[in-house]
Amino acid sequence: WKASDYPSVVTHLTAYLEKSDDQGAGYRLLGQAYKNLGNLENARKAFQDGQRAAERHGHPTMAAEIGELIADLG
Repeated sequence: WKASDYPSVVTHLTAYLEKSDDQGAGYRLLGQAYKNLGNLENARKAFQDGQRAAERHGHPTMAAEIGELIADLG
């Protein structure tokens, strides 16, 4: 992430999320990586998945923060 290797971030986070019951943070990072790559469609999907995961796990604050990221995409 620090080296801005967003394609690798997408690859690793996608693999992680396929195997894990993430609570939202992983999806948020995936969305940010997609956004930095200019792929707003996948960024929106990742953020939406993260928002649902946060809500499912009882994290309303995280869900609201991810909602702001979705809104910022326009």
